[in-house]
Amino acid sequence: MKSTVEHKGLGVLFVEVYETLKERILQNGFLLLHEINTQQIVSRHGITIHPLRQFFFLNPDTLLK
Repeated sequence: MKSTVEHKGLGVLFVEVYETLKERILQNGFLLLHEINTQQIVSRHGITIHPLRQFFFLNPDTLLK
């Protein structure tokens, strides 16, 4: 099991990256199926992590083939 965590910054706030990604997913015709707020889930168990979201999205055009 990994015993260290490496952090790399982008020089952009998390909320800006999050909003931009979500907006672009939708603008490009993808369906946003689900979004998981991992930070919120683990905090219920006393674990503190940096902001973390997971997007599940689908290109509906691939369903027509």
